[in-house]
Amino acid sequence: MKKITFLTFLLITSLGFSQNLLTNGDFETGVATPWGGNAANPVDDGSGSNYVNEANIMTAGNPWDVSLSQGDLSLVDGQTYTLSFDAYTATGTTRDIIAGIGQDSGAFSANTVTTSLTDAVTTFSYDLVANYGSAGAMNSRVVFDMGAETGFVFIDNVSLELVGGGSPTCTDGIQNGDETGVDCGGATCPSCPPAGSELLTNGDFDTGVAAPWGGNAANPVDDGSGNFVNEANIMTAGNPWDVSLSQGDLSLTDGASYTFSFDAYTATGTTRSMIVGIGQDTSPFDANTVTTSLTDVKTTFTYTLAANYGSAGSMNSRVIFDMGAETGFVFIDNVSLQLVVLDVQDAEKATFKTYPNPTYNTWTIKTDNIQIQTISVFDVLGKQVLSLSPNTSEVEVDASNLKSGLYFAQIKTATGIDSIKLIKK
Repeated sequence: MKKITFLTFLLITSLGFSQNLLTNGDFETGVATPWGGNAANPVDDGSGSNYVNEANIMTAGNPWDVSLSQGDLSLVDGQTYTLSFDAYTATGTTRDIIAGIGQDSGAFSANTVTTSLTDAVTTFSYDLVANYGSAGAMNSRVVFDMGAETGFVFIDNVSLELVGGGSPTCTDGIQNGDETGVDCGGATCPSCPPAGSELLTNGDFDTGVAAPWGGNAANPVDDGSGNFVNEANIMTAGNPWDVSLSQGDLSLTDGASYTFSFDAYTATGTTRSMIVGIGQDTSPFDANTVTTSLTDVKTTFTYTLAANYGSAGSMNSRVIFDMGAETGFVFIDNVSLQLVVLDVQDAEKATFKTYPNPTYNTWTIKTDNIQIQTISVFDVLGKQVLSLSPNTSEVEVDASNLKSGLYFAQIKTATGIDSIKLIKK
């Protein structure tokens, strides 16, 4: 990976192990992002030191005619979440709103409650179950529907947290409950492998036989020095998967991150690329992969990959090298796959680096020790202008088609969701 030795501007944002699943719940940025809906309107509450979201409903209609929501939330079906917020209405008046969690698309099914407001700032807290179906996969939202009555609605300090104290959730990609790592350990989740525990067998090919490696590219040979490597010679270019090396029957955890490393090179005086990653060991063979460029110099490649392809676990995962798209030799050695075990201390040390910022064309967003799952970029009006699913620890965000101005990036990792400010010149 290229090392950046000179940065004109460096923005570092600490990533704590946040329990609040929402971003900008206190509206203190002064802009709505990433809140949406026609009621999104942060204003100073008159104190000069606090922002709230203000909506003035002039005409009564359907509750959903005027709404405030934050979507792209990955909630777990059947789990309970605490939704809390401060709310009030104009002096001398009362009115109701509907608040809850629900689907972010499709039928917009939801679990909601009716909340009665007075002119006194009141903290409301509800335990709500994500029982509306199709939760997860960034398909949930927090919603406030307020169009059924006229009058002001002021909302502040919105929080959504997974209810702790019960059984931990073993597939939500965070450390919670009594887990000792991300989705492992504790009373109900699988035991956590020690950090650095090797999950592959014969990754150095020094047995001189392929097993348990499979695929038509499995071919351990002596590299001439007494060391064994896997050698493949692709004579005809075709689909990447036409020539492959893989090791399956791996039980990986949905949402967990894994460090995948290997040595690789090609024939003297040539270059070529191949596709590598982790994925399903059975149909439809969904995978999380990256393209790796090889030279004739033996190079160690290391990637952090999330098992985010669905139906991981149950011996249904594999490591794959697809190399059939180009002709030429591929030599592979010292393949390793290890679980990234994040504890609270690890998460507290995670940081984002964003550079250059401001930029004319491209931002690079990088984290030192955790994978970036998704990035959503919003303008100051709350409109989403970019969406990426990099599943890597470093990503370039193309800003060349964006207008000059201020933007906000909502970044999701295994430790939670954070936001950073971006400036396009």
